[in-house]
Amino acid sequence: MEKAILAMALDKPAYGQVRVANELTRQGQFVSPTGVRSVWLRHDMERFGQRLKALEAKAAQENLILTDHHEYQLYLSDENSVQEDGPWAPPALNPNPKSTPASV
Repeated sequence: MEKAILAMALDKPAYGQVRVANELTRQGQFVSPTGVRSVWLRHDMERFGQRLKALEAKAAQENLILTDHHEYQLYLSDENSVQEDGPWAPPALNPNPKSTPASV
């Protein structure tokens, strides 16, 4: 059971303890959200950022190729990144695309 919880933590680091418990229950492995949290605490993975760091370490150690979703989450978690200049910067949103800015 612990291996399944850790695998889910690395595969879906954004999932919380309730969602992980529900997903594993759906797969036929019954565990409570508290059980998920207990496993995460034993492996220092109780927070989203810690699970992302564990994923990054595993990828580096085993030469894994991360999915675009995982790379995006790692990029967003990087405290030193500047989103405006990065490859994952969201497009600028203009709520009124037909309107033009007023002249100053």
